[in-house]
Amino acid sequence: METVGHSDSQVDRDMQELTRLVLEGDNGINRVTGQAYLNVVKSAFYMTYSSPATVEEHISKVLFEDVL
Repeated sequence: METVGHSDSQVDRDMQELTRLVLEGDNGINRVTGQAYLNVVKSAFYMTYSSPATVEEHISKVLFEDVL
């Protein structure tokens, strides 16, 4: 994957800093916006570090298995 103007490590550091600011709460970021940001980051992390088979299995469980 080609990056434009940033190394992967710089992007990682920037994302860590942004996440830290969102989690601290005293940053002027609306709570709803902060929660939306964290949900997007968690989803992106999950999709990046989980195998396609794992993602497929989890989607199948959520959509097709009965809830107790």
